[in-house]
Amino acid sequence: MSQPSGFAPLGNSMPSGLIFLNSDIKKEEPTSRLIVTIRRTPGSDSALTDIREAAQFGCNFEGMLEDRLEGLESAAKLPELDHRFAILTLAQSDGFHAANRILARHGGPGGSVIAVEPDALLRFSMPSVGSHFRLSGQHAQYCSKMDVDTAHQSTTGKGVRVAVVDTGADLKSANDFYDVLDLSGRHPGLPSQDKDGHGTAMAMLIRDIAPNAEIFVVRVANQAQATVVDTMAGVSVAMVDCQADIINLSLGFPGFGNVCSFCGSSGTSRHIAFETLLRSLSKTNPGIYVAAAGNDAPKQTEFEYPGACDFSIVVGAVNLQGDRSRFSQYRAAGGHQRYAMAPGGETDASRNVTEHVGSGASGYCFGTSVATAYFSGMLALFRAESRYQSWPRDSFIDDVLTQRCVRHSIGGPNEYGHGIICYS
Repeated sequence: MSQPSGFAPLGNSMPSGLIFLNSDIKKEEPTSRLIVTIRRTPGSDSALTDIREAAQFGCNFEGMLEDRLEGLESAAKLPELDHRFAILTLAQSDGFHAANRILARHGGPGGSVIAVEPDALLRFSMPSVGSHFRLSGQHAQYCSKMDVDTAHQSTTGKGVRVAVVDTGADLKSANDFYDVLDLSGRHPGLPSQDKDGHGTAMAMLIRDIAPNAEIFVVRVANQAQATVVDTMAGVSVAMVDCQADIINLSLGFPGFGNVCSFCGSSGTSRHIAFETLLRSLSKTNPGIYVAAAGNDAPKQTEFEYPGACDFSIVVGAVNLQGDRSRFSQYRAAGGHQRYAMAPGGETDASRNVTEHVGSGASGYCFGTSVATAYFSGMLALFRAESRYQSWPRDSFIDDVLTQRCVRHSIGGPNEYGHGIICYS
């Protein structure tokens, strides 16, 4: 199987052949959903016509990704990308063989189908905090570490658009809201509730750092996990409909283990549809993806996706001392060109919370989710500065990482990347 143009996952190399992972199909749903990634080739229209007749593969055709976004600008934009995404549901339980049938007909080096994957779950990089979230704990001290008060003397993020792809938000100061789970709902407007509390916390953190940034909330989940399909739809809305300058992704794929027993695929190949969509969108829109490193260190020593993608900024967490938070994952085997840090809390050896940025009805707010939100807020402050407003996206990112982050005094780049973001 050949890779899509420009596809360059970090870590292990892309396996050849089948990219379907039977073990990752969600068992809790009455039907399992498959995502078919189709690149534009001379035969892609024919392949798509064939895939629409999904019964022959043992599936039902649910629709294209853009069909979930009817009435939005992104529904018109997605068909113009260099890849398209078909959503199938299984009429039978054996998704492995259904994927094999599709790949046997339309895959291979010259084929249009580059992957058939289950609609797996992403998780938010922080425990649920529940309702009635309030900033507290070490938040003020973290803001002081990042020198936010000094920043506010010259920049407040005015004019910068930040999209929070999350669980919604009970935040009256958000500028707009899109609900991918229910597009019939009120728009513009705000959801009546954020059942998990994660999105509310992230939006409040970003707002406190960049008070005059425009905050767009894109709801993709009701709880601490989101499906890949819903998140793909949400990122499309953030990039196209919100025209976001910064897209906050405080979520990621958890560790899948090393190798799939069915096809030999590595963990780095278990996100092809999601990465391909993000890469395709970034070619046509100037938004910056800011994603969480993950909270499973030392068990997991690699970044979670989409943070591990080479075009994302991946953010790890530090504590009040500026040391990497005990839980914050990092790429032990090698670097990531866009890796940096921000405050995110701390736990002790027994996973008890010792530093946090606030609390809700269900618990404390900490994790690389928090670090990601802080980084997004700081990035909005910098982007609003006159010196940066005309800079191309990649030049802006490179300058922030190399000039506006403070290196750790003794920690190396594999563990701390470019260092801790700070108004300097």
